[in-house]
Amino acid sequence: MTSPPDDLTIPTTPAPALALTKSSATTTVTHVGQVVPYAITVSNTGNVTIAGIQVTDSMQAPATDSGLSALACPQTTLAVGEQMTCTVSYAASQADLDAGAIANDGDARERHRTRWEHRPPSGRLPHRPGRPAGDPRSEKDRPAHRERPARRR
Repeated sequence: MTSPPDDLTIPTTPAPALALTKSSATTTVTHVGQVVPYAITVSNTGNVTIAGIQVTDSMQAPATDSGLSALACPQTTLAVGEQMTCTVSYAASQADLDAGAIANDGDARERHRTRWEHRPPSGRLPHRPGRPAGDPRSEKDRPAHRERPARRR
């Protein structure tokens, strides 16, 4: 005689988190058109892999984004503890020199919020009420409503 199989699902607590730091080798701007390079380091400080990372960079007035080069990042996915360095540069304007400083903002975010879900090593999803154990569909694949067939007259 053999007992029926028994599954045990232990939930995880996903905590996605990103950290961003900016730096520049330039310490002072002395003339219009001087190019200021920026390095933007993005780190995954959470406990899950984060995909679809989008980094943005913008200037604070009086500077304008028109002086910014294209932002270049080597990847859009970071594993736990991994980091990447993005680069961008800015050409100083007369308004920047008149203001006495150049202020620049940046942020990193996950482009599309992910519903974090633990998959056991078997690759099967945990059992969900109303579905057979091992069903490969996740909750996000379930339609929000069920279409009803048209009524015949």
